[in-house]
Amino acid sequence: MIPKNITIDHIIKAIEYIDKNGVPERHNSNKYELRFNGVSRYPPLYPPKYIIAVANKIANNVKISTRGFNAVQAKDHIISLRHDSFRIYKNGKLETNQYSTNENQDNPEASIETTNSNDDDFTNIKDEREKQLAEITKRQGQPEFRKSLLQAYHGKCSITGFDVEDALEAAHIIPFYGEQSQSITNGILLRADIHTLFDLYLLSIDP
Repeated sequence: MIPKNITIDHIIKAIEYIDKNGVPERHNSNKYELRFNGVSRYPPLYPPKYIIAVANKIANNVKISTRGFNAVQAKDHIISLRHDSFRIYKNGKLETNQYSTNENQDNPEASIETTNSNDDDFTNIKDEREKQLAEITKRQGQPEFRKSLLQAYHGKCSITGFDVEDALEAAHIIPFYGEQSQSITNGILLRADIHTLFDLYLLSIDP
């Protein structure tokens, strides 16, 4: 039986122990290997069974022993910890059904499938753009008011001097409350981004 209190931290400390002390020849594995951070740093790699034995010593202060459990149980316990940096290989091939906080890390096809999921539905981009264009039209859609301000300010943003007409908007100094607010004396011509700052009270004008 593998003690349930063996955690990710114990496994990592066991790897550090093996990096320093090596693996006794009798504990080498000819089937399973643990790769840490995608690289096996100790030839012949990290044997899961010995990793668990060392981790058990660290966690429970017992003698290093591989008795009482087998290699399959050892690798299954490591997989169950679901750590992104742990990968179990069998005969040089990645074991299937390994779950972690980033399950697609070693599976490019899964990554592609996730990218094309409904969570990233790009079919709505056109509608969103239409919505944004509608907002711009709504702002510029005060034709007479805007036309009067374009003439009054000679087609330039009153703050930046920017003169591309399509980017200029008619702003109300006192918020719009109806037709009486459309007086040219209550208007100022602003570049679109400046208009947004003005509406959010992040920019003010001292008359």
